[in-house]
Amino acid sequence: MTMEPLKDQFFNAEIFKQYTQLLHANHSAINTEKMLSELLQDIEKYELKERLRNTTNITYSHLQLPYKEQIAILSKVAPSFKGNFFGMIFPDFVEVYGLEDMDTSFLAMEHFTKYSSSEFAIRPFFKIDFDKTLKQMIAWSTHENYHVRRLSSEGSRAKLPWSFHLKEMIENPSITKPILENLKKDKELYVKKSVANHLNDITKDNPDYVLTLLKKWNKDNTDTFWIMKQALRTVVKKGNTDAMKLLGFNSEAKVELVHFHLDKKKVSLGEELTFEFKITPTIKDHHSVVIDFAVHYQKSNGTTAPKVFKLKDVAFQNGKPVVLKKRVKFEDYTTRKHYPGEHFIELLANGVSLAKHPFTLKKA
Repeated sequence: MTMEPLKDQFFNAEIFKQYTQLLHANHSAINTEKMLSELLQDIEKYELKERLRNTTNITYSHLQLPYKEQIAILSKVAPSFKGNFFGMIFPDFVEVYGLEDMDTSFLAMEHFTKYSSSEFAIRPFFKIDFDKTLKQMIAWSTHENYHVRRLSSEGSRAKLPWSFHLKEMIENPSITKPILENLKKDKELYVKKSVANHLNDITKDNPDYVLTLLKKWNKDNTDTFWIMKQALRTVVKKGNTDAMKLLGFNSEAKVELVHFHLDKKKVSLGEELTFEFKITPTIKDHHSVVIDFAVHYQKSNGTTAPKVFKLKDVAFQNGKPVVLKKRVKFEDYTTRKHYPGEHFIELLANGVSLAKHPFTLKKA
């Protein structure tokens, strides 16, 4: 069963009709038929982001009012699209048309993010007035609404996906420390994931800073420790011994690989490869080991490069062995193109290689 593209799921005649009717209900000057016609004109030629921005611009052209009054109307409509990607037009409207009125825009984003995240909309405001925007983000980190708290972390990430990087945060990661300190004990998973991703971003340029910061955090708090584990996932995959120790793992994996099998030696693009292995502890004491695996992908120049994937944290008990199985699908994505030739599956325990088996990837 083929999934309908997001652009067609959320930007179509039915949703546009609902949207224009809601706008008219809150501002009778809106000509719903004319606006609907404009929203649907040549829609097939637009991709997802283009449909989003086109909707924003058409909305502005039909709300011939001062910016504050536009926001007042959109604020009444936004709750009807909670959890719907179409709702991203509301923070997008702020991003495009609200840069000259920061105070109104901050209030608008605080409201809109409860229904559709304002994480992208806040980014340009750092360019307009970095200090004022940062101050607002810190204030949001103590907000009673968890969507707003999450915005404070997500919107200030150094390397937020699908947005431009904030070089100030890369060069000086301590800038966002007040935000992270306020959120380190947050119980909402939505917030915790953002804090962990925020910290993981920092580890890519400043791993020592993150390790120094997290050593001061209380590992006994389960919410805090969850954040720490997720935040250090990249450096753990790289076998960083300080990160291992901080999380309670011995840098030396006291395990033995007794079985490692790939279900096929050749796999075609579009197919799956399954591997299974058995590990046993070399000591009888209870201890935990981080088990990851790497796929060494063939590159266009004929060399291979590893990509490490999280597998499982194994807690050994009474010296009992553990059997694990994993399937890997080889399919081209926008972020990865596969090349035929020899590849490898490598097993890692606490970042240390246990074994590496070859297989051949063929064209479909």
